[in-house]
Amino acid sequence: MDSLSFKEFCKLSEEEKCKQYKNLSNHDKFIARMAQNPGGEVIGYEEVTEDDKKWAEELSKKIKKDKKR
Repeated sequence: MDSLSFKEFCKLSEEEKCKQYKNLSNHDKFIARMAQNPGGEVIGYEEVTEDDKKWAEELSKKIKKDKKR
């Protein structure tokens, strides 16, 4: 196979996709990479306390003040 459309590529097995990737156009290779599932997952969320917010604001002000010197 010299040329393969992205539509045809999507119908292949994962193993065959690995073999046939090189036959996609540069544009279709880009689309294939963007369509790939990265496999990540969110593992948690933590609330930011008011003390943490205040500390971050003070630190930010100090950094900005130091940059002006």
